[in-house]
Amino acid sequence: MSWQNLANLSAPPLWSTMFSRVRTNVPAGTSYLMASPDLSQDPDASGFVSRLWNGREYVAYPQPMNRRQGAFDNIHIAPPMKAPRSIRERFGKPGFHLDSIAMAPFCIHDCLHMHWRWLPTGDKEKHLWGWSAAGPYTARGEPHIHEGLAHGNSAASETLAQWMQLGLRMLDEWPMPAGKSWAMFYWVLRYCRSGDTVRERLLEEGAPVP
Repeated sequence: MSWQNLANLSAPPLWSTMFSRVRTNVPAGTSYLMASPDLSQDPDASGFVSRLWNGREYVAYPQPMNRRQGAFDNIHIAPPMKAPRSIRERFGKPGFHLDSIAMAPFCIHDCLHMHWRWLPTGDKEKHLWGWSAAGPYTARGEPHIHEGLAHGNSAASETLAQWMQLGLRMLDEWPMPAGKSWAMFYWVLRYCRSGDTVRERLLEEGAPVP
């Protein structure tokens, strides 16, 4: 993820275009190796697989790992949201996930959001480069970690407003008040609906393939 690729105001920031790997509702005590000098950039090393919904089925996309790259590149802690009561009462099936909506890929309130690595970017986004032996902001795609330090970033409110307008257009088939709900905006970034069927745009890490 980089801001040049992220801030594309021609489309809302869907999970399938923003992320390559996600894990939600992680149990307490779960641990992941996020960055380490022991993780080398070996072209033969195994990475992971993203599974994206194409409207008919989940398609697998191999994702190679970069030098020192760990399991995930950021952490996002925010309270779950709920769809408006009238929407939950009308579409209250378990597969619709309307009772617990993740406030992602960005948050509007009450959250902790921290990045320690961004995708490789061009010279115009050196502030997203990571550490190397030469110091900070010197290596594309490297973690922002040296001796335990980390780096964060956030989006501008004007960008968030434009993204919301794009996302709300995708709720036209839903009855009101879905079109005025921040919770439903976040829902449509993660899920897509066809009649009574709902699919995740990006299948969660470790989830079985339907």
